[in-house]
Amino acid sequence: TGLTSKGLISEGSVDIHGKEYLPTWTRLSKPVSPWSTFVYLQQMTNWEVGQQIVLTTTVCYDCPVIYKASCEGKPHQNELRRIVGVSMDDTTQSYVIQIDRPLNYSHYAGFEYQGEVALLSRNVIVQGSQSFDSFGGHMKVKGLAAQGRFSGVEAINMGQLNILGRYPFHLHMMGESVGARNSYFQDCAVLNSQFRCYTIHGTNFTRISRNVAFNATGMCYYIEDGVEENNLFEYNLAAHVVPIYRPANGDWGQGGETFSAIPGKLLIPADTSAAGFYISNAMNTFIGNAASGGWSGFAFPNVAEPLGNYKGTMYPNNTYLPLHRPLKKFYGNTAHSSGFYWVAHGACIYVGAWLSYDSTGNMVYNSGRNARNSLFGNGSRTFMLFEETKTFLCNTGIAHWGNDARVDSAEMHDCALGAFFFGSSALHNGLVNTASKNPNNAIRYFANGWPGTYTRMGFQFYDTW
Repeated sequence: TGLTSKGLISEGSVDIHGKEYLPTWTRLSKPVSPWSTFVYLQQMTNWEVGQQIVLTTTVCYDCPVIYKASCEGKPHQNELRRIVGVSMDDTTQSYVIQIDRPLNYSHYAGFEYQGEVALLSRNVIVQGSQSFDSFGGHMKVKGLAAQGRFSGVEAINMGQLNILGRYPFHLHMMGESVGARNSYFQDCAVLNSQFRCYTIHGTNFTRISRNVAFNATGMCYYIEDGVEENNLFEYNLAAHVVPIYRPANGDWGQGGETFSAIPGKLLIPADTSAAGFYISNAMNTFIGNAASGGWSGFAFPNVAEPLGNYKGTMYPNNTYLPLHRPLKKFYGNTAHSSGFYWVAHGACIYVGAWLSYDSTGNMVYNSGRNARNSLFGNGSRTFMLFEETKTFLCNTGIAHWGNDARVDSAEMHDCALGAFFFGSSALHNGLVNTASKNPNNAIRYFANGWPGTYTRMGFQFYDTW
């Protein structure tokens, strides 16, 4: 499609399918030590010798080299290895992967939580520039007459940094068409993305299932303009997600930081808070997903009006504005090793922030305390319900600045603060474990702004009624 695009763009039907490898990711069944060359998995797989895997970090920090100052100079502990053998351990009844060289770090697995192990290799590969020059390839299926079905596809060095619409996998403005309903990204892998991972834009009723992503620049699983609804995100993994420009901080106040778009440097200012799952409209379903690292794992920003192609399509105070849409379903999701960029209020699951346009039409983002009211279409209030949620190794497990939150059957392990809630909120059947058996469970927390003061707290209700 030309040198200025360097990608696959289709307004028709696209089917790209590779061999099915299942599961695409699993978790450790027992901890592994720094010198180990054997990795024990919870599930049997059909992974093959020669394929590449990643073991996610099981410490609280996950900084890339460029931001390691935010992690007290410590490197991230995600590790890439190749498979050299597969077997079954009869004693533990665990599936065992033998890897090509010893691990550098320990990776924890206990009764509280376990690190993820993901398969990154596929037998169908789409690859961008090997120089990692911020201008990789991209794949886009667009329009009401289009249909895109991708399974078993590996995208390496894809995406074009800060260029709108240039993402590794992208369903674009397909509406509620038959093609949208039949489209999916399934069992795919994104490695070393230069801009995003899996993007749903102006498209409803589609499916994103069992995909993995590692080392992504900017928001990874990305709901773009805030109008996308009734999509299904199930059993996906996002790991090691890197903010753009610099990570939003905010120091010790609640106000966060404010950013505007910067031509050539910061296309979408919310990318300063890049998350594994960026949820600009909550009227979607999230089941069994896992997020490791990032500014947060799951981010629910308050999008004050439709963005991009849909700007100006709704009047102010419309109950269907993105920030008012109810959370359709959030069940069985996990997040860990994030929230560290903002030591006061960063979280693995973050409901807050504000994204809109200023009077000149420039996009503006604030990362801090901004309340939301979830509304039905008739204007009556409802609550955001988080079910069977687990967070661990977080600065804060769940941070909800909104007025109506319900958290049911949640586990929060090794967090400086398990959760905080505002307004009319409830935590039901919650388990807060401030210190697991993970020997590397240290969490940085500076109480009252004084470095070196160390504490952990269960949960906090603040400005409630």
